[in-house]
Amino acid sequence: MYFTSPQQKQELKSYIKQIRMPLLLSGLGGLPYNCLSALVPIIQGWCIDQVLSGSYDDVVYAVIILAAVTIAYQFFRFFKRYSVRVMANRLSANLRYSLMEALFHTKNDELELKGSGDVLNTCVKDVDLLVEAIRKTVTEIWDTWVLMLAYLAALAMLDWKLTLLGCIPLPFAILCANAMKKKVMAKNELAVKANSEASVKLKKTLDELTFARMSGCEELNLEALREAFQKQGDTNGLASFMKNGLAPIYLGIASLSVVVVVGLGSLKVVNRGMSVGALLSMISLMGTLAQRSTVASKVFNVQQGAIASWHNISALLEREQDGSGESLSAPVNTLELAHVSYMYPQARHTAFCDFNLKVTKPSLIGIRGAVGSGKSALARTLCGFYDYEGSYKINDCEVKALSEASKAALLKYMPHQLSCVNGTLCEVITWGSQRDNDYKESKRQACLDELNDDKEIGENGSQCSSGQQQRISLARVLYSDAEILILDDPFANVDHKTEIQLIEMIRELANRKIIFVFSHRPLIFDVCDQVIQLEGGECDEA
Repeated sequence: MYFTSPQQKQELKSYIKQIRMPLLLSGLGGLPYNCLSALVPIIQGWCIDQVLSGSYDDVVYAVIILAAVTIAYQFFRFFKRYSVRVMANRLSANLRYSLMEALFHTKNDELELKGSGDVLNTCVKDVDLLVEAIRKTVTEIWDTWVLMLAYLAALAMLDWKLTLLGCIPLPFAILCANAMKKKVMAKNELAVKANSEASVKLKKTLDELTFARMSGCEELNLEALREAFQKQGDTNGLASFMKNGLAPIYLGIASLSVVVVVGLGSLKVVNRGMSVGALLSMISLMGTLAQRSTVASKVFNVQQGAIASWHNISALLEREQDGSGESLSAPVNTLELAHVSYMYPQARHTAFCDFNLKVTKPSLIGIRGAVGSGKSALARTLCGFYDYEGSYKINDCEVKALSEASKAALLKYMPHQLSCVNGTLCEVITWGSQRDNDYKESKRQACLDELNDDKEIGENGSQCSSGQQQRISLARVLYSDAEILILDDPFANVDHKTEIQLIEMIRELANRKIIFVFSHRPLIFDVCDQVIQLEGGECDEA
């Protein structure tokens, strides 16, 4: 099955249009299924009347009719359920596909502002809640509203006056559930927030587990995690109760309709105004009708929870970049920053301000500074990850105006920590491509000859030493062969001999590229064309 995202990704109706075929097929199965289901109790009552009349041939005939209707009913039931499941699976996949596209094209500072817990919760739980609500809504269109109409028609055929009297309690059950919509939605929003906080806390606890054990703070971390899970359990339990636990109240109100039918219908049977089979048929039909009315009420509550989930999904989809922008096809000659500043969106304080720099190709620029001086923020800004203030141009073209494809081709960033899924060394460095010659050269330049190509490096390089992780991250950047390289602390955790080899390689590479090196190690700055000192978010040429 083919999954894709619609053009209007922020509109729910666009996703509904994508599943119109299985939606139509569910109707082709749901309509006859529910119409036939209303016939089953009537035929059962007819069979009972034939038994009471003592007509053997009529009983056999009635049973054959009942068997045929039941088989047809179950066939259309299967057809409808299969179509609804296909619809739900495709909708879920398309929503997740759109969210992944949005994440791939969203700037880093916007993702950091959103928070990893919210993103994870949206991509998994919110999508599941929304799809389940749509599935239930579509299902209940056939299994509740069409069924209720079919059952009402069948009841009216048996006795329309008794049907009217019996249906009086049903609207009260629906109105009662509808009155709880706002409260249900509020509790669902609290549950979504608690799920996000628990996801963030779990990830943080797992990331810090080894260091917490070494420092004897493991119990403190676990206690904070227990509190987050306790809050998650309490809020989710209350939200679940609001959605499902009130059903007995609604059912109790709706079941008064069965009491009316049993009471008044029995008097009619005594007075020979109705047959026993007809009364049993009406009781069966009215009981199902009462039960389905409470299901309809529950669907109202599920829909309110889905509204909160869609708000989270659409908010993340709105962060997607439109993919437009200028294309920079000419070779890079100059790079200029004029009065560039960046402020952290959450902390609301400046990482660095009024940064000015003009570079011509080729150049090797060294940037140093104490911890917290804004080096990493500047490195990510140079890559176009962060939404800076001021002017940042490559070949007189503003980086903000460049398309995502152009920025990805021109600028490559080496973070100070390796981030990757588990795979072989070759797969991680090449991102799964097959340019073997380029790979071998990148591996050699990054001084990774001691590692086999097929070595499993583990998630985030967990099967490698810290120095190897840094060099694998460096090899990835070298493999890209971009014209502008931004290297964040490439010499961390490597020995002196390897550091000298890497410096020689970077100096040679800088003869045809623009390379920025952020480091604490002094040796690299001896071979740089220009050295910038960052202090408290401000820069000076060293």
